[in-house]
Amino acid sequence: MLRPPVNLVRLGLEPRGLARLVVNLDDVRAVFRTRLSRRLAAAPDPEPAALYEELLSPRPGDPPTRRPARTWRSR
Repeated sequence: MLRPPVNLVRLGLEPRGLARLVVNLDDVRAVFRTRLSRRLAAAPDPEPAALYEELLSPRPGDPPTRRPARTWRSR
């Protein structure tokens, strides 16, 4: 996770990374899911697609994809 090149999305959403400090992780994941979906729709790329599948694929119980009022809140 911390080996170069460090991916900030992975670091922020990985349970062993910063995700454990984010109170509204579902909302944060929804924002990243929306942004990455738009990027992939505009220009498909295997690396972001793999990141999406690894960390952002919608799971049962996830909130709908939307942009929350505040993105990051820490504990």
